[in-house]
Amino acid sequence: MSRLGWYWHRLRAMSAGEMALHARKKLRQMADAKGPPDFSRLRLESSGAFPKLPRPEDAP
Repeated sequence: MSRLGWYWHRLRAMSAGEMALHARKKLRQMADAKGPPDFSRLRLESSGAFPKLPRPEDAP
């Protein structure tokens, strides 16, 4: 059986769920190959909405 024929028969034997899992795996592999996302444009400023923590000496 040719290689293309093997893939055709394998594709026909796969369930829809199995195809979805293979597609998801491939998409994740492509995303990983691109490298980490660029966070340089992300604004990470403190809004002051966090509560003030007690001093370590005052902690139980």
